[in-house]
Formats: sequence, C-alpha cells, structure tokens
Amino acid sequence: KFTEREWEVFESIFSLPINVLEYNMLAAEFYGEEFVRYENECDRVDFENLKESSGQDGFYKNLKGYIAAFCPAFSYGM
Repeated sequence: KFTEREWEVFESIFSLPINVLEYNMLAAEFYGEEFVRYENECDRVDFENLKESSGQDGFYKNLKGYIAAFCPAFSYGM
C-alpha cells in the first residue's frame, strides 16, 4: 500500500508528456495485429479506480488498465 505522498508521486510520473502515438506505432510494427487488437480493446482504468483497488485482488488488472490508459504500448507485455 502506498502512502498518500507515494500515490501523488506515482500519479505525477504518469502525467509526464510522452509521444503515445509513436510508442504505439513502434509496438504495432514489432508485435503486429495482435498489438493493434490489444490497443483497440484493452481495458483502461483511471487513477481513482486504480487507487481504490489497492490491496484488492483486482489491483494488478487495474494497474495494467491504468498503464494502458497512459500508453497501451507500455502495458502490452504485462
């Protein structure tokens, strides 16, 4: 479990600007259609839902969904 300060740091890391389109294009080139399907169909989770699931069985799934909402190329291999 994160402290409130640790959650703030975690959230700030995922607020950094990145070129999502470029990362996703690279992943699509490398992984092909399987990644494209994942990108279009993956579950995306917002920060509040991730935080609420902390310590619960579904946390890892929500973490993957939160990272997918940031950039699907980053969550694809999870």
